[in-house]
Amino acid sequence: MRSASTKEVLYIKDLCALGRDLSKTFLVDNTPHAASLNLSNLIPIEAYVGGKSDTELIELRRFLESNL
Repeated sequence: MRSASTKEVLYIKDLCALGRDLSKTFLVDNTPHAASLNLSNLIPIEAYVGGKSDTELIELRRFLESNL
């Protein structure tokens, strides 16, 4: 899809296309508009930049393992 204001191409991820139970499915993404069709399934995260100081994915993994 294209942004009306900036004409930038925005990619939308439709989790329904997976054919799974969406109550057991989530999307980890740094671009909230990507999940606009399934916002309740989004776990927003900062963009991965690499390096030892970038621990957000590790922290998310720990959280999910202890809560799921």
